[in-house]
Order: sequence, then C-alpha cells, then structure tokens
Amino acid sequence: MARSTFTERLKAKLEDIVTPLKAYCCHPAFSASFALSLLYLSLLSFGSQMVAYLLMVGFSASEISVVRAVAVGFELTATWIAPKAMNAIGPIRAGLWFINYQALSVGIAVAAFINAATDKLGAAGLVGGVILSRIGLWGFDLSAQVII
Repeated sequence: MARSTFTERLKAKLEDIVTPLKAYCCHPAFSASFALSLLYLSLLSFGSQMVAYLLMVGFSASEISVVRAVAVGFELTATWIAPKAMNAIGPIRAGLWFINYQALSVGIAVAAFINAATDKLGAAGLVGGVILSRIGLWGFDLSAQVII
C-alpha cells in the first residue's frame, strides 16, 4: 500500500513539472523566449575573462575602460534603433535582423582574432567585433521582449 502511495505522489510531482513545461513549449512566444535565453549563454562580452585576456596581451586598464564605455554607448544606441526598426518592419523581422547582425559581427570578430598577425591586433579585432555585436544583442533582446 505504501508503495502505490509513493508512486502516486511521484506521478503527481512529475505532472506538476511537466504540465507547465508543456504549456511553455506550446506557447506562440516560446521560440523568441528560448532564443533569448540561449543568447546569453553563448555571448562574447567584456566580462572578467575578456578583461584578463586583454590585460595579458598588453592593453592597459585605461584602454579597457574606454573600450567598455564605447561598448555601453553601442548598447544604448541599440535601445534607440530597436524601437524604430520594430515600428518599421515589426518585432519578428527586426529580431531576425538584429540576431543576424550580431552573428555576423561575432563571426567577423572571431575571424579577425584567428587571422591577426599579432596577439594584440587579434584582441583588438575581437574587441571591435564584440562592440559592434552589442547593437544586435540589445536589439534582439528588445525585439524578443516585445514578442513575449
């Protein structure tokens, strides 16, 4: 008797987990929401690893601070561009444009990093691409939020 009670409780707990998950996956905004979640898992940013790498290849703390400030400027620019793009072509198409822009920017950054003659030049190419990608990141983020 105790075994069936345990089994019933387990089944009820699993239903409590699966039912909302199923509803989330079937929701029309699931794709945008899930893509937004994955976006931040695979993002190049000016976090501690990037800063440590830039210091290692010879950038000064002042130069890194300026680069981070420029990146924030690009992010703020995206908050101005994204609403205009969404009004012109809609949030879904704008989101697609922004995510493709980001992918292209990061691809160029990685290509510059790999093909550079020196480590410092490669790091500069990587930083430039990451800065440019911030418009795509924030534009897609805002588009996905509107869709959701």
